[in-house]
Amino acid sequence: MNNWFDENKERYDKEIAALEAAKISYQVDENAKKYGVLRLNLTITAESILLDIPDKFLPLELTVVFPDIYPYSRPQVYALNIALARHQNLTGKNLCLLPRQTSYWLPETLLVTLLNEQLWKVLTEGEQTSSDILKDNPEEQAEPVSEYYQTVNTAPILFDTTAYDAIPATGHSASLIGSVDLGYKTRPVWPFHMFALRQFDEHGNRIADAKDNIKGLYDETVRVPIYKLDKYPPSFDAGKDLAWLKSELEKRNERFKEYRQEVKLSKPEGILKEIVGLTFPEEIRPGEIGQGWLFISTLDFLKPVRKKDGGIKKVKEKHLYYSKVNHISRNDLSFRAPSLSPLADKNIAVIGLGALGAPSAIEFARNGIGRLGLLDIDTVDAGTFIRWPLGLKYAGQFKTDALKNFLSENYPNTDIVSDVYRIGAAAIAAEDVITEIQKDKLSPILDKASLIYDATAEIGISHFLFNEAKKRNLPFVSIYATPGVWGGVVLKVVPSQTEGCWMCLRYALEDGSIPDPPANPDGNIQAAGCGDISFVGTSFELQNIALAGVRMAIGILTALEGGYTDLKADVGVLSLVDKDYQSILPQWAEYQLKKHPNCPYCGTKNI
Repeated sequence: MNNWFDENKERYDKEIAALEAAKISYQVDENAKKYGVLRLNLTITAESILLDIPDKFLPLELTVVFPDIYPYSRPQVYALNIALARHQNLTGKNLCLLPRQTSYWLPETLLVTLLNEQLWKVLTEGEQTSSDILKDNPEEQAEPVSEYYQTVNTAPILFDTTAYDAIPATGHSASLIGSVDLGYKTRPVWPFHMFALRQFDEHGNRIADAKDNIKGLYDETVRVPIYKLDKYPPSFDAGKDLAWLKSELEKRNERFKEYRQEVKLSKPEGILKEIVGLTFPEEIRPGEIGQGWLFISTLDFLKPVRKKDGGIKKVKEKHLYYSKVNHISRNDLSFRAPSLSPLADKNIAVIGLGALGAPSAIEFARNGIGRLGLLDIDTVDAGTFIRWPLGLKYAGQFKTDALKNFLSENYPNTDIVSDVYRIGAAAIAAEDVITEIQKDKLSPILDKASLIYDATAEIGISHFLFNEAKKRNLPFVSIYATPGVWGGVVLKVVPSQTEGCWMCLRYALEDGSIPDPPANPDGNIQAAGCGDISFVGTSFELQNIALAGVRMAIGILTALEGGYTDLKADVGVLSLVDKDYQSILPQWAEYQLKKHPNCPYCGTKNI
């Protein structure tokens, strides 16, 4: 990519002319320019024509670095000789002239315009520390100090910090408040994440535990101390801050807590040791102080170095680094989608785990459902990878097992109960001898359900499941696609709320009062070696139906508790092709499900 200032010389000349017109002196860093980077050193004085720069900051030295795609994103402005309480990076010294989102920057804006409109504001508001004023300013955003540390972002600590966040300040610069057992895989490759599996107070009493299914994901643990600080670590350097911590403890004749446990690495050859967790006050919302977190780790390893004779020798190296905490409590997970909080106490039974049911189950777990019941008879066929959501690793597994393993590993807050079972199949063969009562595999899936989610695409099984939901007074959602995935249907039946029922929909589709979705007359296929009829169609077409079903189910379960808005429609009919069978953007037609006069459940006829 060519340099923007060479390709767009007219814009470059405008920038320079505007600086000169504003009486801002500048110097071009010719060495940086030689390597394709435009860096300017500016001096703003009392003679400069800029709005309301406070006199105490003058003369103001600024360094400006332009991005390589300028003017499509903003320049970075550094003030190396001043220190603001806000709106300035504590270590890099860059000024926060605009919020981070690129939508706040217009490509036609010149550097001088940016400085004229924003610099005075940042210099003035950057000295503001009143929490009340900060809370009342809608343009403010929190500035967590932990963001300014150079962390190894690929080596995070996954941690529900709730128990430690509630511990009050101790009145000391650093105090031991407990320890955690960090789980990890045996002989990991660095960098890697660790999970806080068990938490203890300063006396060794256990105060919090991860769920058993999370513990099962990790082979080994290492115990590390947790220290509460009265302010953020001062040096922004992991080695210096660890030394500072030990020094502060020594002032009170307190020894640094060492468990002398190590993590042996497979790559690089070495160990991870002397890991410590630090929590300290930091801004979590404008004007509101909460707890920030960092971990410091010491990596001792052997670094291969080529010798003069061409051979390789291994040299001992030490690297101290910070790790971020990835907060993983249910509150942290629901923070980004608060309308989903009620799902934590809900249970959905998903029946049918094909190309509609499997992605639906993943979405339910991803969005925080408390419990999932999964039921299917089929195994994962490699030929279905084109539209089944999990890939090669799961070939040959029962779909229930594949999904249970995947969901437990990736969304461990959801409890999974599953079984392999074909609803409606004969319990025994013609000549089998019955020696015991057949196990009921359906009831454990349905008994604790808050909603039955039918993704079987089998009309007989859907009919049965609707009646099971009716018998149990449960909401019922059913979804299916048409051959070729030219269209599909989503249906909800909510007790005491939906006028009609599953059978009413069948009659409505039959008489046209609710139109059938389009279907490809050549959309059914049979794969080699498979005894079942399948269909042509893509995952991205099927996702329209699965996601609509998920929205419908989540709305039913959460709306009454102030959660996600329930969909008004009882039935959605999807069209992915027009009347000429040309692909179109998804078009949903919505219908209320009325009682049908021919329905044996709701009308005048008896079944």
